[in-house]
Amino acid sequence: MFDKIAPIYDHLSWLFLPNIKRDILNDLQMNDNDKVLDVGGGTGKLIETMLEENPRVNGYVLDKSNNMLKRAPSEVNVIVGDSSILPFESDCFDFIFCIDALHHFENQKKGVMEMIRVSKTDGEIIILELDPDNYMTKFVEYGEKVLGEPSNFYEKKRMKDIFRKKGFRVGIKKINFFQYIIRAKR
Repeated sequence: MFDKIAPIYDHLSWLFLPNIKRDILNDLQMNDNDKVLDVGGGTGKLIETMLEENPRVNGYVLDKSNNMLKRAPSEVNVIVGDSSILPFESDCFDFIFCIDALHHFENQKKGVMEMIRVSKTDGEIIILELDPDNYMTKFVEYGEKVLGEPSNFYEKKRMKDIFRKKGFRVGIKKINFFQYIIRAKR
């Protein structure tokens, strides 16, 4: 699906992520040379926004869709890959993001475990997802399944438990009536 919608994706994403900078980036303290990974990051807009704030951040975007990654800015490091087999050494990223993408992963638990593996000991993982109990999410889920996407939404409590068992402190913040952010930090 994403290879097909790549040319218009950035124009559509404002519908679901209108305040991404306010909701996600404003609270973060990034340092020069921090390594940042956006898993399922598509066209790289999140990393591009970070680089505008701090051009010394080392930003990487991993996505399965080559057509999405082709639209990423040239200063973003792009990797075509699978979230369940991240092609990085363990303990190497200061920040890992997964924004409105986890429900597309074929193996969600393995994708989360891979994010944990490549996160530094003092790293932070930020995931934005849709609340599976909300009617808007059910509408999105139906539409994506019609288009051939897996679209399986994780329960917030289940996600929180996975991170806690791995030694993370976890906060959950509802950002609107159907989306929430999980921030997991060791």
